[in-house]
Amino acid sequence: MSAGRLVSTRAGIAVCAAAGVVAASVIWPLASVHVRAGSPMRIGVGKPRQDPNFPTVDPVSGTPDAWISVVCAPRLRQEHIGGDRLPAAGTVLLSPNTTFDVPRATYSAVCLATDDSASDPVLLAAQYLDEDSMQLDLADNGIEWYCFAGHQGRLVVIATRADEREAGPNGFTVSPVLRPLTSYGFNVYSDPGL
Repeated sequence: MSAGRLVSTRAGIAVCAAAGVVAASVIWPLASVHVRAGSPMRIGVGKPRQDPNFPTVDPVSGTPDAWISVVCAPRLRQEHIGGDRLPAAGTVLLSPNTTFDVPRATYSAVCLATDDSASDPVLLAAQYLDEDSMQLDLADNGIEWYCFAGHQGRLVVIATRADEREAGPNGFTVSPVLRPLTSYGFNVYSDPGL
């Protein structure tokens, strides 16, 4: 395997070998990140796509991988592959969700925001089958700001409890934590469930 090359499966362990050092990252089903020289690589924005399952949801460009990588900070994760025989370390963006109670989600994970000045640095990344379920879970968890898009028949949402706000590119108030997603065409919403 060449240095800097990331090998991954849809869900499981990604292994990167460079100069005889093995690094592994858990890649969750919602997102992965391409690594070159130890840094996340942003994938191009591209043309907005409309998910046919959600015709009333604004189309956005990019993929969940790219969306997650612009708002979630990479962090070191230690893993043991095959018991204690092969300890490894690598970077991950998402971790299992132990922070938010989202019973209506088909998938959920958390990450730490790239905006390290956020009043609450934990972000929720989740998938839903419909918008009503998403709105209920977000409101039940005290979410202040969220963005969502249709992707492959699911609604993908990224949300924060951080209460910071600033003027967005369209003149409306947005969360600085989620603002990077506006480059993909996302709208940043507040007060879910209302």
